[in-house]
Amino acid sequence: MDLRSATCIRLSVLAVILIPIMVLGSGCSHNRAHTPKSFNDSGDAVVVAETSDFATMLAGHMELPRAEQKTVRSQAEIKARDWRRFEKEAFRERDSRLRQWYYRYDTSAFDYFGVGMGNSISDLKEATQIDPSFAEGWSNLGRLCGEVGDLVSALNYLERAALAAKIQAEAGRPLDPDLHLDIYRNLAWTYRDLARWNEGLAATRAGLKVRSGDPELVLIKGLLLAGDGQYSEAISLAVRMEPMRYPQYDFTFRGFKHQTSVYANNWIRSQALLAIGDYEGARHILGEMTSLPYRRYLPHQKRFWNDVGLAAEMVGDKDAGTYYAVGLIS
Repeated sequence: MDLRSATCIRLSVLAVILIPIMVLGSGCSHNRAHTPKSFNDSGDAVVVAETSDFATMLAGHMELPRAEQKTVRSQAEIKARDWRRFEKEAFRERDSRLRQWYYRYDTSAFDYFGVGMGNSISDLKEATQIDPSFAEGWSNLGRLCGEVGDLVSALNYLERAALAAKIQAEAGRPLDPDLHLDIYRNLAWTYRDLARWNEGLAATRAGLKVRSGDPELVLIKGLLLAGDGQYSEAISLAVRMEPMRYPQYDFTFRGFKHQTSVYANNWIRSQALLAIGDYEGARHILGEMTSLPYRRYLPHQKRFWNDVGLAAEMVGDKDAGTYYAVGLIS
């Protein structure tokens, strides 16, 4: 089985899994027109024809008196209130991963059968229609659409977030750096998921201007270089990149101690080898995988395990299905 066939099989399986979830996400697929290139070669956001309608609407909003803009933002924040509560629950509840963010205790919010993800997507769609400059709303709408598998809508909304952030900065109201950084992180991941390597690399460059050396953007950059077939550049970055740090949750340390792992460095190496057709090398460089599934807070593990599964599948590793499964439940 070649790489293209294996990828098609994976996408077919994911489609079967994600279609019911996307139905729950209600309305995530509207306004799907997206930008074929949202950044220029220096990593700066640019406006092209496909975003002209949104750019016009955003420009009109920014021409409103400042007091009126504040009123509109307050209305948008009211509409986004339940989404913020949902995010807090997903962060706070110990079993939120197992519940996949779909159940909430607050019975007053059971307007869509208590489906937190669908509620949040609907609320953020309305909030961003109220206030087109609501970059945080656009960014999280894009992220949630990506979570339910609608990558086209995710990209559209994240590009709007980047444009809204740029326009606000030009108006002297720059976005909080952490929020701004999240836009570029989510954009770069989405471009990678869509195999749009050059645009993803431009997004990482823009994000690294916000925070130089950000570990997540450096990781994404390495994976994008690998996917684009820039083998030497990807390997060089993997060698120089600091190992990932994450909390060590066990009976002794309970998250108060951090541990490091070179899994992310090897992940980039593996993807670089996979892209040039060295499937044996791609699986070999990942090493022995037995202990990694038990590292509960391994960063970016959903994408990591999917890529491990593909590398294993290409060499006939009997554990490939297990790796895909770990990615699914992560």
